[in-house]
Amino acid sequence: SGTCNGDLYELTATPLFGVGSGGSHNPVTAAGTLSVNFADPSHATMSYTVGSVSRTVPIERQLFAGGTTAPTIDYTDLWFAGEASSGWGMAISHQYNKMFLAWFVYDASGKPTWYTVSDCSVAANGNGCSGDVYKVTGPPFGPTFDPGQVHVTTVGSASVTFTDPNNGIFNYTVNGTSGSKALTRQVF
Repeated sequence: SGTCNGDLYELTATPLFGVGSGGSHNPVTAAGTLSVNFADPSHATMSYTVGSVSRTVPIERQLFAGGTTAPTIDYTDLWFAGEASSGWGMAISHQYNKMFLAWFVYDASGKPTWYTVSDCSVAANGNGCSGDVYKVTGPPFGPTFDPGQVHVTTVGSASVTFTDPNNGIFNYTVNGTSGSKALTRQVF
């Protein structure tokens, strides 16, 4: 039908940085609802309600790389580091010779936070990429959005090397803390 509806959830967990294998997470809390209505393969409208805040915004597919030859293996998908990392995950979008990594972890207070590797250059052999890690902050969650309040800070570097189409290794240095995590394509 071109429409996807569902519940939104919130949770807190053990911070990634400085914790060996991750840790435990707290129970999931229902936070609201989300609906995405696709007009075509590249455009949609997203509507959400969280608490007393509701908002509807147009969204579109993000095009960040071009070319004439598609990658042999497309790594676009959701990836995670296993149950021991309690919710740690990554969304990878792969377009030609670039990947965009959206990395979801928990900060020092156990709250969800995002990092991006927005210009992850694909290696010549096509089995991974490397680039700078960015922390993006912005206005608080609410019914409006002020893009002038968005700030991007370089906080480190990262690389991902895929060992096969469904597994890889993610290496990172963020704010002086380095680590490595095994990645698995998330099947749902």
